[in-house]
Amino acid sequence: MKQYELLYALSGELTDAELKGVRSRIDGLISGAGATIKLNEHAGKVKLAYPIGAHRYGHYILVRFTAEPAQIAKLDADLRLDNGVIRHMIVNADEVMLTTVNLFVRPDEERAPETVAPVMAAPVAASPLSQEDIDKKIDELLTEASK
Repeated sequence: MKQYELLYALSGELTDAELKGVRSRIDGLISGAGATIKLNEHAGKVKLAYPIGAHRYGHYILVRFTAEPAQIAKLDADLRLDNGVIRHMIVNADEVMLTTVNLFVRPDEERAPETVAPVMAAPVAASPLSQEDIDKKIDELLTEASK
């Protein structure tokens, strides 16, 4: 058996009860394919990078599981046919470097303080130019350009 990761997006308009129902239905699809679920993590409601149909927000869910390679095509087809799933992607986690870094940062978790470099203002010219000085400079540049 190989390890796989499934990342899927559900409609942002789902209530908590509907979300639980769709997630349990998808977990059933995964288990029905003979897979064993190792991790099932909900990232929360996130604004999509671009609208998908009429959806502007979505719930992202990451599932890590082990399954036989022959079952992945059937699971992919079942997810494509499921109306609750906006987008999904299944990748072979054996080929991808798995790290312990949490992909989804929760708002209640502490973060390391970020260091920001101070922004320096551009130096301002001390004396403004008069209209005559500007005209002279323009004439000089035009005469040089015409030579």
